[in-house]
Amino acid sequence: MTRVEELIDWLLKCDYVQVEGGSGTNFEIPQYEIMPKDFLKYAEQDLCEESAKGKIGVVANLKRAVDSQLDLFYETLNLKSIFSKNNLKFEKKTGFLADVGMFQSKSINKLNTMRNKLEHEYTLPTEADLDIYYEMVWNVIEIISLNMQLLSMSEVYFVVLTSSGEAELTSKYDIGKGAVVFEVCDENKQEYIIEVSLKEKNDYDIFVKAFKLFRYMMEYNYLMNYEHLRLKLEEIY
Repeated sequence: MTRVEELIDWLLKCDYVQVEGGSGTNFEIPQYEIMPKDFLKYAEQDLCEESAKGKIGVVANLKRAVDSQLDLFYETLNLKSIFSKNNLKFEKKTGFLADVGMFQSKSINKLNTMRNKLEHEYTLPTEADLDIYYEMVWNVIEIISLNMQLLSMSEVYFVVLTSSGEAELTSKYDIGKGAVVFEVCDENKQEYIIEVSLKEKNDYDIFVKAFKLFRYMMEYNYLMNYEHLRLKLEEIY
């Protein structure tokens, strides 16, 4: 068992997955001089100004809010340098959030479309557009923040019940390496380690699949809904 796809196939064929426990990690969340929610507050203040200057201020501060929240997320997971090295821009950063199941793709597409409309057309946005953009950015910041809290439980242990006996699975995120790691001790006491990191553009698809599996296994640690987990595994597979 050396590939994420093989691990997912094995989990789908098992009889049950039982959570045994987990351990957290202290994420070193960067502390910027101006944090994402500060920019949101400035945007809210600008919304109260009924002037062209106020509207431009709303757009600028919302842009800074979502950009800084994305940087915060990727820097916390030790992925920011990878995105920078490969010149992966805003659309790819938000696309990753949709690809790993944090957002629906259509929500991210709406955010990108609204951002382009307000930032690249030399026209003043309407109050309705500003309200929609503000709500979108607020939702992005809150959802990313909640996911960062969820990811703080970065190592979870499972007992996997199969027709041949019991096996063990550890699902974790190695911040130092910026890698998703799965450790398996199967029914025959054979041990496997599957480690997936994002080093080059070509690694993107498999890293997304591994990160998605890692998220869903952590989600299962909280929800304890086996049928829901199986649906999520089938979605990845």
